[in-house]
Amino acid sequence: MNFLKVLVIDDSEIDRYILTRHLKKAGIVNVEQCANALDAIDYLHRQCDEQDIEPPDLIILDINMPKMNGFEFLESTQEMFTSGYLSKCKVLMYSAADQPAEKLKIQKLPMVEQFLPKGSTPEQVQSLLTALF
Repeated sequence: MNFLKVLVIDDSEIDRYILTRHLKKAGIVNVEQCANALDAIDYLHRQCDEQDIEPPDLIILDINMPKMNGFEFLESTQEMFTSGYLSKCKVLMYSAADQPAEKLKIQKLPMVEQFLPKGSTPEQVQSLLTALF
């Protein structure tokens, strides 16, 4: 899985660190991080403007962030997912809260593959990645 390019978007530095370690244990070496959704949008637009930069294969997106939450991020980047730069990118929604309403909302978003609970073990992350790729 070392061929995958992953973008982690989470406002918690500790959670980004832990998840990045789990991804590296799973063999993914190309992991980028953004501390909030607005920075991630800027990052993706810069990447998109560069002709020879491949988009991420996977975005792991925190649901609950200040300024712009994960759902708002997906809404504002929807065009990039439907017909643009991120058309082949998969998304995992990531949260510590296990809210049934959020899970229902996630199921209605075509670019979201699955929900990943914060606190998942490296083995759970590996298993999920194996199922997706």
